[in-house]
Amino acid sequence: MKTPTPPRRRTMLNMIPMIDVIFLLLIFFICTANFQRPEQLLATDLSLTGDTVKSPVIKPKNIDVAVIKIIYDPKAVYTVTENRCETIGQLRSVLNSLSELKQDLPVIITPDDNVPMEIVIQVYDTCREAGLTKIQFAA
Repeated sequence: MKTPTPPRRRTMLNMIPMIDVIFLLLIFFICTANFQRPEQLLATDLSLTGDTVKSPVIKPKNIDVAVIKIIYDPKAVYTVTENRCETIGQLRSVLNSLSELKQDLPVIITPDDNVPMEIVIQVYDTCREAGLTKIQFAA
């Protein structure tokens, strides 16, 4: 005859350490999370401020690339395809005329070393406002 074997005991998992690990992971992820919205567009004031002087614009016939050179002395001076612009309004009218010729015209913005970043971004926004889509910065 067989000897009786003791009944098997059910082993229980101790859940308390697992719950502790879950809470520690939760605290870690909350502490390392970034709750700021990702930056998409820089907020700029695009309102017209009285510098909307109409300037005679020379429409170039065949142009492959528009280069905008920004020189900053006490104020910004812009040069677009040999057209000198003293104000952002004049630059806007030149860019609008270039946009009428060709909307996918490549534009290269070349600022001097001492040009403030807000002026460079203002020129970029003016290009986008004129409808130009291929805008690059010179390195």
